[in-house]
Amino acid sequence: MSFPQTLQDAIIITRKLEIPYLWIDAICIKQDSEDDWAREASKMRDVYRGAFVTIAAACASKSSSGIFKERPIRESYCWIRWQDGGIAPHNVFLRPGTELADTTLRSSPINTRGWTIQETLLAPRTLFFGAEQMLFECVEGQIDEAGRSTPATESYRSKAFMHELAQNKPYVMFYKLMRFLRIPPVVHIYLPRLTSGNLPFKRTLRSLAIHYSRHERFYTQGLLALPGGLFITFYDLWRDIVNRYSSRQLSKDDDVLPALSGLADEFNQVTGDHYFAGIWKDDLIRSLTWSRGALRKKRRNGSVEHVQPLTTYLAPSWSWASVTGKSIIFQGAMPDQSSWRIIRSAKVVDVSTEPSTLDQFGKLRSGSLTLRGPFAFVDNPQNPPRFAIGMVEFQKQIRSALRSQITPQGHEFRQKHQEYTGQQFGLLEICTMKQTGVQFPITEVHFFLLESDPKGSWRRVAGFSQRRDPVFAGELDETMLREFATMSFRRKITIV
Repeated sequence: MSFPQTLQDAIIITRKLEIPYLWIDAICIKQDSEDDWAREASKMRDVYRGAFVTIAAACASKSSSGIFKERPIRESYCWIRWQDGGIAPHNVFLRPGTELADTTLRSSPINTRGWTIQETLLAPRTLFFGAEQMLFECVEGQIDEAGRSTPATESYRSKAFMHELAQNKPYVMFYKLMRFLRIPPVVHIYLPRLTSGNLPFKRTLRSLAIHYSRHERFYTQGLLALPGGLFITFYDLWRDIVNRYSSRQLSKDDDVLPALSGLADEFNQVTGDHYFAGIWKDDLIRSLTWSRGALRKKRRNGSVEHVQPLTTYLAPSWSWASVTGKSIIFQGAMPDQSSWRIIRSAKVVDVSTEPSTLDQFGKLRSGSLTLRGPFAFVDNPQNPPRFAIGMVEFQKQIRSALRSQITPQGHEFRQKHQEYTGQQFGLLEICTMKQTGVQFPITEVHFFLLESDPKGSWRRVAGFSQRRDPVFAGELDETMLREFATMSFRRKITIV
């Protein structure tokens, strides 16, 4: 039996580097055994973290494509005669560095696959073989054939961040203590900046807070520095990785959690936090504010496929991993995400997941989340409107969003909705996110649209948010929030 060309080329590279061992997943994992896949997937962190160097066949779309590609030779190239030891002389062609476009490598097939994001991040060194050039990447940055040496251009791809993350392992007990004491990852403190010469006169409390105090943030769960003096927590980095990861392709939809299990293991080693279906417990409420747009494929005749109900269990409905589609968007995302203060409307009573394999960070058999928070019943959004329950404007918005297949709400609803006689629907308020440190803060209130199931639990079928903007005030948003406040009551809800 002969190996595919990509594997043969990888052996050549390994020998040239004088490295005695080569690990290839297609050979080292039984491809037709789910148990072996699950067992080896749980070791991915150790495999890639422990490798001396990882070979990335960046331009290979399949195993038979090979790593080495013929580069087109143009007549305008300058060349020199080159003698290399006992090898016969040959021509070496010189070309301008401007031709070695970084975008070509970044858009190569390897950067469209879901599995490769953790393989790249966990590996301390990666050697990329692209169609136009080679690129070497390590914790210090990256360098290409043109001689350009730069740090990682995007935070979610930063090996330096992963290296810094690993350096925080000695502090894992401190992070656990902060969580035990229920101290949030980001603590906001306002310190006075008054002097005897600028004491206020006839100022309101709001004016005092803006003009005569300075806002400071203290981090209790690790911190990573961004260019420009901004900072993110470990949880911010995780959400950024999920955002980019979810834009990539998976050959099997139910690989959504296994393809991140190595990274989840690494974060768990550092934070000591509990992991539930792609979400960290201490960041749970913040991570429930996700949405995912529709990714509708075109048919050969030019028409667009309709969104179909999911036939394979991926994750509990409250997790971002429970639906397929475009990139996951966590509301309030911005370069300095910690400038959003989270006010929890719902309290976490209990959360649990049951793995379906030996990998505790991989595929799941089931999961549940019990919250206690403001809840209000709504009419079945698929039936003709009655509005007997009230909340007329809010229910109009729900119906309008669910009517379309291209809205995140309509896309999610069509994948998850499971109708039965006597089904109920309701809105559960999750949290309020408020900007801090700005004169005119924006406030967003986030909700789950839930549907009941025959077993007495509930299922998330869409996410909604209402915004209070002091500059561009919306009367309709305020009306819907008042409607909900009038009709809601606190209730314990179990979501599966």
